[in-house]
Amino acid sequence: MANDDLRGVEVGAQRFSRLALGCVVILVGTGVAQAWHQVGELAALRATHYGQLLIVKVTVVAVILGFAAVSRSADAGAITDAGITTLSRSVAAEAALGVVVVALTAVLVATTPARVAYRPTVEAHPACWADHAAADGGAAWAPATLTCTCTFGPTV
Repeated sequence: MANDDLRGVEVGAQRFSRLALGCVVILVGTGVAQAWHQVGELAALRATHYGQLLIVKVTVVAVILGFAAVSRSADAGAITDAGITTLSRSVAAEAALGVVVVALTAVLVATTPARVAYRPTVEAHPACWADHAAADGGAAWAPATLTCTCTFGPTV
């Protein structure tokens, strides 16, 4: 490529890189806020389908950011023919993984949010076990299989 062409590519890549960095910061910030709203608590990440999909999506986004770092380093100095090749491969990988992120997002919006789906098993109070066992003809209740809905004390 001629030097003028390379200089045009260099200027364009640097401008786009600055704009893209700002957009990524906004996207990551709003994504973190939305994820926290949809998940509710950290334990729900591993315990629900939504949380597991979200972990995969975040991992793919992290890989995209790795490719973006390669792209930024490729356009940081003077652009050469080899640099353009590295930049174009990196951008192609980012775009392909971006399609994966969009697909994962489509699945996530159709999945029950973790804050709704997550129902941790709580250890029941021994008095609650006795109440359930008596009501069930003396069956044995174990903390790992019982979610206690008993109330202790006056109810309002």
